[in-house]
Amino acid sequence: MKKNQLLASVERYALELDQSQNGLLCFGWLSALMILMLYPMGLTGNEENYFELAYRTISPEKFTQYHAVFDQSNARFATEYLFGSLVYLFGYETGHAIARIGMALFYAASLTYFFRSLRLSLMDALLTVILFDLVGEQLMGGEWLFYGVESKTLAYAFLFFAFGSVNHNRWWAAIIFSAMATYMHFLVGGFWALVIIILHGLSVREMVSPGKALLLFCVLISPLLYIVAKDQLGTHALTFNGLSADKIYAEIRNPHHIAPFAGSSPFWTFWGWIPGLITTACLLVVMSIIASKENNNLIVIAGIVGLAELILAMLISYLDRHTFYVAKLYLFRPSSLTLFFVITVLVGQIKGQLSTDGRKLKALLTCAILVSFCGWHVKNNVDFHRYHIFQEKQSLIAAVETHTQSGDIVLIEPYKEFEQEYLVLNREIARPTLVSWKFVPTNPDDIIRWYSYIQLRKHIFEQGCGQNTEVPIRWLVSFRPESLNKISNCGPVVWQKGNIALVKVKD
Repeated sequence: MKKNQLLASVERYALELDQSQNGLLCFGWLSALMILMLYPMGLTGNEENYFELAYRTISPEKFTQYHAVFDQSNARFATEYLFGSLVYLFGYETGHAIARIGMALFYAASLTYFFRSLRLSLMDALLTVILFDLVGEQLMGGEWLFYGVESKTLAYAFLFFAFGSVNHNRWWAAIIFSAMATYMHFLVGGFWALVIIILHGLSVREMVSPGKALLLFCVLISPLLYIVAKDQLGTHALTFNGLSADKIYAEIRNPHHIAPFAGSSPFWTFWGWIPGLITTACLLVVMSIIASKENNNLIVIAGIVGLAELILAMLISYLDRHTFYVAKLYLFRPSSLTLFFVITVLVGQIKGQLSTDGRKLKALLTCAILVSFCGWHVKNNVDFHRYHIFQEKQSLIAAVETHTQSGDIVLIEPYKEFEQEYLVLNREIARPTLVSWKFVPTNPDDIIRWYSYIQLRKHIFEQGCGQNTEVPIRWLVSFRPESLNKISNCGPVVWQKGNIALVKVKD
């Protein structure tokens, strides 16, 4: 009897949540879910890069000429001052934790506004976020929304407010939110602002009002547009061994994000993009069918524009496969928010087709998925602290502090440098480490400089010392016996623990 009563209570509460339109309740649940998803386990590779760049903006005296994190570009100045101030006041770990939790709450607030503008219930909102995360948060190009905190995540949160305003027919508010998103991230905000202006034109079916909206947007972002143009165009167009900055950035460093036809065998590279392209095309058909029946649903149209742009981006990338002139525009960046819009629309469509019993079943299934999803995230957080262990790290840091002097370049072997416990060495050893594959800049001149350092590092750890260089490398850190053998001509080993060694480079 008690078991039946418990099940009935669960069913009743689930159905109440599914029917709830309480904004505060929605914000509370989404806040809890976002905090769980963004729990600050440690700085990701992107966060290591952007938080250090941000701190460099606030305290440039803390960084030497040969620090591994460098970029003259100023397009992210708004978030750099924000994150840099957090690091300055609280340190990296605490500042990062504050930023992650703040981002979770900001996302929760913007998503609440967005979902309520579509009259979706709390359970619809939770189901949309969970499904989006489970399918990988993107269609192609390695994009995401909820895997960390950086300039683009702040932009996406502002865009949820913008599209919520679109649904409420508050077009000027939508443009202002879009401009704020653009100041957070120029490419993210800029693309979706143009989509909003298109939606405005389709909604009012005249050109004057959308033209005014476009003019307002251009006026609002004009200072940022000047900064971006100066960063990208006011350079010397240098090359490295005949390679342009665009080719290095797109074809060598970021083909998984922006260059589906990169490399000597472009069609084999493209092979990995085919599932995303097929999915995008199929979803475009589905959304077009929905739009033919609900032509007043602007989020459906936004999803269609995003899907069509991704297919067009594939064609442009093929035409641009040799020059990579437009690759740095990250044409596949809309992949993530587009998928979010598609899932939102599909969840709303399902809701509208369900009977009373169907709604009960959907509510119960959503509760089950939510519990399982939360348990999965908790396990991942525990596993992270169990398995991401670098036992010799503190001993290595202490050895570097003991044997080296402030300002000495300590070049680190490129070993597992995308794994957090190794990447963090570039920050924690408190010496300039020259270069990391992860810390690629965006300024063209800096890209050339970065790649020259990458090649220098590669030469040293594969062939040893002897190459003449103006870079005053004083120390090497090796993680493998075979690497230590290759750099044996560089100088003596001054410290070693297990396979890890600190080598002093001979003058």
